[in-house]
Amino acid sequence: VSGWKLNAGQPIGLGYNGPRSAFDLSHRIQPGDAMDITDADRIRTREVLFHEPHPNPDQAGTAASFLAEVEGVLFAAAPSPNRLRVRYDPLLVSLREIESALTELGLHLDGSLMQRLRRALFDYAEETLRANHGHPPYDHCVKKVFAKRYELIEHGCRDDRPEHWRRYL
Repeated sequence: VSGWKLNAGQPIGLGYNGPRSAFDLSHRIQPGDAMDITDADRIRTREVLFHEPHPNPDQAGTAASFLAEVEGVLFAAAPSPNRLRVRYDPLLVSLREIESALTELGLHLDGSLMQRLRRALFDYAEETLRANHGHPPYDHCVKKVFAKRYELIEHGCRDDRPEHWRRYL
């Protein structure tokens, strides 16, 4: 057969640039290689659907006003009373954390099979993106979302005295 070379260290066929043996993995992408994506490619826009029978007729509006102050959420709007459009940075906050926070607020997310499949796919994609960028996995702690919001709200429950003065009495 013409065009085939059997010399060690040379390509097996015409135009073949793959591995030279079954154990040669030098052609694979190493961690950190070609994973530099722009911010525009990293930012995600998702829709969250809510289940209709709820005492709050505008669940999406409530969710949008809550998410406006969350770190990592760039945009939150309610195009309809049961549909929320969210734009966020998956390296700072995940869709799972956003949905968990909304559930803790008492909002009812759509639990249809299609929505659960979409959530699982988005969760896998975000975890993979974080792993490829060298970030640790999410701790899936919703409390930090509420703590951040609590810090931003002006209220009278703050004591400006240093810690040792508070324990003086």
